[in-house]
Amino acid sequence: MVFWTIGVGEEVDLKVVLPFEIPEGMHIYYWKEVDGELIPINYSISEDRKTVVFRLKDGVLDEDGVANGVIVDPLKFYIPDQR
Repeated sequence: MVFWTIGVGEEVDLKVVLPFEIPEGMHIYYWKEVDGELIPINYSISEDRKTVVFRLKDGVLDEDGVANGVIVDPLKFYIPDQR
């Protein structure tokens, strides 16, 4: 995903709305590799447990690594079968 209509160095909230509730006790893991280290990315889950919000910042942990008004972030979801 690419955000390109933001100010240089700006933070944005990426909201992902799911078609189901995230079960209580289920965790979401989102990591970025920086200089060979995995860094966890903070997120929040809405009260209805259907929306995940990630806070991203241009130039910090985005793939191009440059504060240039563009956030490049290949977000991927893996949702295990809960049956």
